[in-house]
Amino acid sequence: MPALAATSCTRDNTSSSGNSVAGLTFANSALRSQTAGVTAGAPAVARDRYRLPGKFILTVGAHRPHKNHEILVRALTALPADVSLVIVGYPDPNFPDQLPGLIAGLGLESRVRLVPEVADELLPAVYRAASVFAFPSLAEGYGLPALEAMAPGVPVVASDIPAVAEVTGAGAVLVPPRDVTGWAAALTSALADPGLAACLSEAGAAVAAGVGWERGATALRRLLASVVTGRPDFLAPGWASSRRRGPAGPAAAR
Repeated sequence: MPALAATSCTRDNTSSSGNSVAGLTFANSALRSQTAGVTAGAPAVARDRYRLPGKFILTVGAHRPHKNHEILVRALTALPADVSLVIVGYPDPNFPDQLPGLIAGLGLESRVRLVPEVADELLPAVYRAASVFAFPSLAEGYGLPALEAMAPGVPVVASDIPAVAEVTGAGAVLVPPRDVTGWAAALTSALADPGLAACLSEAGAAVAAGVGWERGATALRRLLASVVTGRPDFLAPGWASSRRRGPAGPAAAR
């Protein structure tokens, strides 16, 4: 039976796991429509509501092992003292929460802000208030938070894993997810180099602008047409995976 996947990586992983994918295609998720349309005063409101620091790296995701928040906490020790880290996401009771102990052990209590939940209407403003968005996941099926950060032009540093590389394209600096030194270097560059930040902002916004329900609808129409005609035409033009070179240099490894 035909099925949908969020990215071609998800499709490929499903195939390699031994599951039947005779009719598996993929359709990109759409961004929150308001992410790019934040009013001028909204970031200030978000800063006040959630006590956000002046210069901060943002990451969004529940406290689960595969989200790899710990790598950002460790990398923060190598960043300037005026840079903070804000982690938006709730602790998952199914997993032990290692973050508070790690933060205390590294003496970073004053530089790491844990925000369990942000109201939907203020999340776009929290993205906009960030200096850099970091997405260090060890595994993802899609990676919507990275796109939500890219939409309003926030520079993004993300994990060099297949699904995230596919989604962010040329709009992010990609770093191996377990490389603390690499994360510290990439984040430092994005924060300190105005040229790189501007390049990432422009490239990321362009990538995010091309993602929407229309692309998913196109893939769905092609999938349904293939069912009717009996021809497995699963990929819409322009959706094929590629190794695109990002602004920072290294190609996004697939």
